[in-house]
Amino acid sequence: MSGKCYYCDKEVEKRGIKRHLKSCKSRKERIELLPCEKIKNSNYFMIEISDKYRKSDYWLYIACHKESKLSDIDKFLRGIWVECCGHLSEFVIHGITYDCIEDEDFKLDDFYVGSEEQSMNIKLKKVFDVGTKFNYSYDFGDTTQLEGRVLDSFIYYTEDKNIEIMARHNNPRYECTNCKNDAKYFSYETGPVCSKCVGEDEEYMNELGDLSSPRCGICGYSGEREDEEIYLPKVIEKQKNKHSESSAIKK
Repeated sequence: MSGKCYYCDKEVEKRGIKRHLKSCKSRKERIELLPCEKIKNSNYFMIEISDKYRKSDYWLYIACHKESKLSDIDKFLRGIWVECCGHLSEFVIHGITYDCIEDEDFKLDDFYVGSEEQSMNIKLKKVFDVGTKFNYSYDFGDTTQLEGRVLDSFIYYTEDKNIEIMARHNNPRYECTNCKNDAKYFSYETGPVCSKCVGEDEEYMNELGDLSSPRCGICGYSGEREDEEIYLPKVIEKQKNKHSESSAIKK
């Protein structure tokens, strides 16, 4: 399954995304145009996250500041990929579980408590290194399971966020299990079905929506592709213009 680089908008196959991001001219230009004083101590991880069972269909490549916490990645995944009804979640890294404890008023900011060793309130630099693999689970009833891997460490800077989406999958196509047309609903008994093939158990079906998440069709999930917008790279046309003007003056 192909996806899109969010720096140059190029369509790239998943197997080539890491190589593309490392050499992406647009991404390198962004870094060159950033103020030196701001990126001096801005160390980031490049992290790949994918659905455990459909790796080629659902995947993300993100930049995360090393001073960020596991709870920041949890909030990010909830915001664009899994959140439906406030279920619990956890990370497993090197055999250690980092979880959240539900607050009775369900305020996500109060969600990450517990011992220092096993709380999501732990900085990435304490649990991640290049090559680190991890598992993430959301909802321990109808569980969505994700896998992650730290691919690289690099210098970068984002103005107002610690996580930025570098690349993301295109929405996959689901075929109706009966007629092979585009599916609109998902049933735990029959799988994906189109509107014409909906059976008597229609009330137990969920709409697939825009297929932007591995959570599509499960529980009360209703996320949309637009949920990613706050995590996208900012347009830097003004900086490019300034850079061009400076170069012209020097010449």
